[in-house]
Amino acid sequence: MSGSALDLVESIQIMVAPAVMISASALLLLGMNSKYSSVLGRIRGLNDERCKLLKSLKNGNDHRHRQRLEVLSRELTKLFKRSESVRNAALAYYSGIGLFVLTSLCIGLAYYCGWERVERILAYPFIGGMLCVLTGAIFGIREVLYGYNILQLEVFGLAPRFVPKEESLTFYEGEDLRRVATSELS
Repeated sequence: MSGSALDLVESIQIMVAPAVMISASALLLLGMNSKYSSVLGRIRGLNDERCKLLKSLKNGNDHRHRQRLEVLSRELTKLFKRSESVRNAALAYYSGIGLFVLTSLCIGLAYYCGWERVERILAYPFIGGMLCVLTGAIFGIREVLYGYNILQLEVFGLAPRFVPKEESLTFYEGEDLRRVATSELS
């Protein structure tokens, strides 16, 4: 191969490196979009339940409905915060993908146009893309923590109030859910 052909192959290899990060970010983004749609679906479902409870409270004064409404309000607030974290993670991943594409374009411009100025700034969009992926990962961690807190609220916040004392709720090992919930809450 001639020197210019080797240069061409080398430039293509350099341009492919950001493409790997584009693919990796796209996979992370795919997972976040799936979480986002499931969180939004859950918010819509709980909001529908809340609206039905509000209608039933207009017709009567059921203490259990008021308690459920209180828990639903807390859960919806937490779910909204979770959806914000998922949204922010997705936006960070999209930004990272954009910066990785910009890096590839700058590499191509630097090679084909011989723009020395572009060569000097090649690292900036790539580093920016990596920082965006890191930011998305941090928001992803927050989202997981919110999800766990919401699950605790749903399981331990509802069970002690809404399960009659004569009913027995058990885990696989025969552990009483009411006992677990009260020890976790105290």
